[in-house]
Amino acid sequence: LEDYCGDISLISSKLKTFVNDCDFPTLLTYKSENNEEKIKEGAHKIKKLSEKLGIIPLQTLAKETEEAKNSKIDVAFKALEQEFLRVEKILQDLA
Repeated sequence: LEDYCGDISLISSKLKTFVNDCDFPTLLTYKSENNEEKIKEGAHKIKKLSEKLGIIPLQTLAKETEEAKNSKIDVAFKALEQEFLRVEKILQDLA
């Protein structure tokens, strides 16, 4: 949030575009293709976006997915997906 220097309108704008900016549907496609490299790239993107907005639980799970090794990526991704859906619902309810 410090990146936005307390500009509430900018923060509000970023929260409104957050879900689209994360592009989770594409990440789900990479998951269905078992494309580990692209999953990690997508998780990195979510990590950075959620970090800027102070969405720490999502940031943490995105980091875990990005750093997951081999079979652990499935467990990490599932947790990331669940948290993303939770955050998405909260943001939709705020809109």
